[in-house]
Amino acid sequence: MRIPAPVSFFLGVILLWPQASQGQTFDPSMPVAREFVPFVLRPQDPSDVAFVPDWVPRDAAIDPESASVEIPVPALSTQPSVSRFALSVVFEDNGDGGPSVEWRRADGSIVTISEGLGEALDDRVLGLNANTLLLPQELTRNGGSVIVTYFGRFPALTGVTLRPARESLVALIGARTDPALVDESLRVMLADEVDGRRSPPLTGDVRNGGVVEAELAAAIEEIPGELEFVVPVEGKILGVMLRMELLGLDLEGTVEVTLNEARIGSLNMASFALDDPAVTEDESGRLVVAGWRTGTLFLPAKYWQNGENRLVLRVIRTADDPGKPVYLRNSGLHLRFGPPAQASVYPDEDPALPASGELLPAPEDELVMPREEKEKGELEIDFLEPQVLIEPPSEPSLPVVITTRP
Repeated sequence: MRIPAPVSFFLGVILLWPQASQGQTFDPSMPVAREFVPFVLRPQDPSDVAFVPDWVPRDAAIDPESASVEIPVPALSTQPSVSRFALSVVFEDNGDGGPSVEWRRADGSIVTISEGLGEALDDRVLGLNANTLLLPQELTRNGGSVIVTYFGRFPALTGVTLRPARESLVALIGARTDPALVDESLRVMLADEVDGRRSPPLTGDVRNGGVVEAELAAAIEEIPGELEFVVPVEGKILGVMLRMELLGLDLEGTVEVTLNEARIGSLNMASFALDDPAVTEDESGRLVVAGWRTGTLFLPAKYWQNGENRLVLRVIRTADDPGKPVYLRNSGLHLRFGPPAQASVYPDEDPALPASGELLPAPEDELVMPREEKEKGELEIDFLEPQVLIEPPSEPSLPVVITTRP
């Protein structure tokens, strides 16, 4: 039975009123779903564990002297609903490569999964970073333990989280992406982001039909308050999408974008779940998100001009911002061009031909059916063999977009 709109609205108010009247408080006694509950461990405060999930066979081992954390992982054969395990590590990235990850088999042998989860930038301090990797099934099939080690920087290891995952068949459009992990907030992580190796920077320009993916800065760059790019463009632009990854941006801070001295807006940062392993607290107790976050912004065509365009990024901080450096990487533009002007199909050197836009009568000897054949109705036309009278113009190449650093 269909309820009229006014009645359905009234019922909604009645049903929601008791919920709205109740105060929202944190209740530790509330039931917790345990089937896929993660195991969260803070090496600097190992007692800060709400409970140990049922799938963890024994207590984790924290050894500051060896600068390592070892977490036992049950065999997949004993977990019918679990297909993979994902390990997330939060740490202060000092540019030395970050913590390593190893696997200890049941026989005691060690296998290296990742030589370093951080950046290697000659000891340049980046700040709070986070990385997630999928533990290989060939290792977890028979059980063992995962070891996270940060030699010489163990105090910088702030969080280790092990999460069970299930596999699901997903259809993909296109052949350029290879997603491997989707978290609770529907954030998609690609295969080369969760294999424990450092992803290569997205360098170079790529054309896909009428869209050009152009590089601004693939390598890690600091935004020292303001950063400018010079973008030479030729052609008719329909729209541009700015995309980059940021690290160190405060949750209340923004990155303002200006194009040719016109303020476009602020980067739209990717959403996140509050129980994500990368969401933690800083020294003052404020929430921060560790690791790289994606930011995007649409740049309308009306702000672009042929020739050089000046794109400026400016970090806007709040009064409570601790002032930590903000870095970007894999910054680039997705530019969509309109169709290029069609070249005339008629040679300019032949004045006998009509101007472009006028109709050109077809020669009678090739397209017009002779009168006697019309009367007989016996003319046979082979539609599989095209009869080209005028050479079609070759499609003009898309203007090349060249991006340079200022």
